Amino acid sequence: MMTVAYYRNSISKEKQKLSIIMQRDHVHQLAQNKRLLIDAEYSDDETSARKTETNERKQMTKLLREIEKGNVKTLLVYSRCRIARNVHQYMKIYRTFKEHDIEVIFAAEHEFPMIYTIEGEFIERIMAAFNQHEAENLVKKLRDAKLTKARKGLHAVASITFGYEANSEVDGDWKIVEEEAETIRKIYRLFLEGEFKSFNQLVKVVNEQGFLFKGKEWLYGNVRNLFKNKIYIGFREYKDKEELISVSVPHLQIIDHNTWEQAQIRMQQYSREIIEEEEPMSFLLKDLIECFECKQKVKGKKIKRMGTTIGVYQCENCKIVKFGKDILEQEVINQANKFFNEILSPMFKNFLSRVVDEQASIHKKLEQKLDRVGARLKDEIAQELDILLEIDDVSDLPETVIKLHQELEKVVGSFNSMKDKWFETIETLKELNTFHDDFQESIQIIEAEMEETVIKELLEDIIQGIYAMSQNEVQIIFKHPHIEGVGGREIIEFA
Repeated sequence: MMTVAYYRNSISKEKQKLSIIMQRDHVHQLAQNKRLLIDAEYSDDETSARKTETNERKQMTKLLREIEKGNVKTLLVYSRCRIARNVHQYMKIYRTFKEHDIEVIFAAEHEFPMIYTIEGEFIERIMAAFNQHEAENLVKKLRDAKLTKARKGLHAVASITFGYEANSEVDGDWKIVEEEAETIRKIYRLFLEGEFKSFNQLVKVVNEQGFLFKGKEWLYGNVRNLFKNKIYIGFREYKDKEELISVSVPHLQIIDHNTWEQAQIRMQQYSREIIEEEEPMSFLLKDLIECFECKQKVKGKKIKRMGTTIGVYQCENCKIVKFGKDILEQEVINQANKFFNEILSPMFKNFLSRVVDEQASIHKKLEQKLDRVGARLKDEIAQELDILLEIDDVSDLPETVIKLHQELEKVVGSFNSMKDKWFETIETLKELNTFHDDFQESIQIIEAEMEETVIKELLEDIIQGIYAMSQNEVQIIFKHPHIEGVGGREIIEFA
């Protein structure tokens, strides 16, 4: 049976150059210290454990298959968050480890050993929740950092726009590339002085006249962006889900305001063409629906029907599995509202109270157990008192005492960590309890006038999966947004 290692990083190697290297270095040092020979290594590069399902992580899937075949005995990994950032995924992987009695050894000093007991599973669940919460907080911090840069008129996200380059003197700022700026001015003059039957014809003429976009031919979107992006008149804009920030950056102005206004008026001639090109169709259930037959994601797409563009969800493999976008989305929203009200009901509040009581009982037993283990280790160390009194230097301590002390440190660390996580859990459950008190009557959590991005986020919070069983039936698996393991199942039938 093998000793294997697993690594994962979330973002590109260019942005996180040391992550996989750092993990591998620590794991190899751990293997050397433990006198273990690593037989195989699995590495999911540039893979988010928050957004990506376990079965979509190729190397983790391969590792789990080897474990299920009984080929793995020991797993070396840097930390728990490398395994998963989602509670449901983490606990599913943990149970696979438990079922096959895999010895999991962490390289990070702050991680304590993984144990396969009832108490151990409870601790793992708390740690998984903490890691998921930490990942969500990280996303929020990244957003806040982008907003801070945007409010200062600095580059917050995406690549540098044509016409500019990074300003080495000011982090996040740009400066004008004069050669590219002149190309932009010439294209503006061409657009305002020429006559074009379509915007595509303008793009063709731009390329025929030898203008280059970063060494290549101009594309439709590149040219259109010249007349859309306000950075060219000295305004940097940044938009996220919640707000639009516009800041004056006069040192980046390439086009004067009069030329810009003329170009906007001229663009109206091509408004229908550009609207057709730009207008996206939002699919609220994107990435949530799976074909039960072939296990492939059911994609949303636009089709023409009697001259009208409509949206459908259709499996690329099983063409017969196809549902109208508007009807399916409305039915799913109806069932989601029903599920929301079920988990806000008095019955669920009673269930929540039982969960708190049960977890408190487990916590108390675990606390007593850890306390007994700690007391035993202290007694065993105390029995070596005569030896300790004769020691002049710490390096002369016998191996038995060193090991006892290391075990005691681990137990104390586990005990303190468990107390912190339990406190966080209690606070979360208190918030949920208050949340339930605030809603005494049936309510519509998801309403028609909400922004689509908000509706999509709410659905993703409570839907574990949607399965297209046939052309007439869809099954929805719901999950509680805060408590893992609590959910429901609904079936939608279409005539």
